[in-house]
Amino acid sequence: MKSIGLLFIAILLLNLPLFGQKKITYPELKKTGNSIEDFVPYGWALWAVSYGDLNKDNLQDAVVVVQNQDIVFVQTKGTGDNAIEYDANPRVLMVLLKNKGAGYTLADFNNTFIMRNSNPARYDPFQAVTINKNGILAIDYHFCYVAGDRKHTNATYKFRYQNNNFELIGTEIMDADAKTGESTDYSFNFMTRKMCITKRNLIKRTKPVEEWQNFELEALKNFKTLTQPFTWDINEVRL
Repeated sequence: MKSIGLLFIAILLLNLPLFGQKKITYPELKKTGNSIEDFVPYGWALWAVSYGDLNKDNLQDAVVVVQNQDIVFVQTKGTGDNAIEYDANPRVLMVLLKNKGAGYTLADFNNTFIMRNSNPARYDPFQAVTINKNGILAIDYHFCYVAGDRKHTNATYKFRYQNNNFELIGTEIMDADAKTGESTDYSFNFMTRKMCITKRNLIKRTKPVEEWQNFELEALKNFKTLTQPFTWDINEVRL
């Protein structure tokens, strides 16, 4: 049975503002460039960047997130002192591999997996992209309402460069209730097809209770096959 927090996220994804039905147009990306800035399309801005060795060649690659700057997607909810402005422009993820000589090559990209700040009632879900010392590319999200919501969900998606793709090898999700302290962690290992569900009470500091499950997955997902977070299920858990 899906948790309340994960169902809440699914509802948010299904109820995004339409902004006058304006169609999102994604830019054609450069294949090569001398610097990170060379890959930022006209009308877009650099939003996040992290450096690290993704393909084990001892060079500093980069993962980059850019955001569109179209004023149509900048909205205001409320009036006067209660007015809240939020920028729901689309974002694009780019993976740039460092060349041995100079510059970078676009190795992969995704137009939809980096979520937009599309709901004024919640905080921007996108938190960060990082590359750790082992070359794992991680994308972090945090979900909660602005007005003191008791439900919080953190999610981290982990990718590794293998089989000429950036494949999703793991996902970590923490679903917590700030009022009751009840917390459920979901840890997915897509390489082994095993998941661990850990339940505890953070306020009462109860001993964690783990449950291990196997799951079926025909093939590892990658940036070419992924759409958005929390749009597919494994063992009745939305991720």
